Amino acid sequence: GSFPLAPGARSGDATGGFRVPESAQPGTYEIVAECAEGGREVRGDLVVALTVRPGQEQVRPRGSVKTGVGGALGRDPVQTAAGVAALAVAGAGGTWLLHRRARGDGI
Repeated sequence: GSFPLAPGARSGDATGGFRVPESAQPGTYEIVAECAEGGREVRGDLVVALTVRPGQEQVRPRGSVKTGVGGALGRDPVQTAAGVAALAVAGAGGTWLLHRRARGDGI
């Protein structure tokens, strides 16, 4: 958008102001100021960063992450039980194979 400029305190200076909307995403934005007379341009960067307003409570994220079956423990007891059962079967199978190998039965 555009915003008006006014003559500054020193010769050749101009001042102006604009408000960054709260919905602006963090990042670097180019600002271009162009004089109506003469077409002279001045360019600069505006950096938008996330900040917490004074007095605003910070909230830490909580809960489990939905990454599919096999990630961190979630709230679904069926998936948790299936994972524990799979680990138990793998452990029992490994133990059985080591026992056969130690006896010389061959694998």
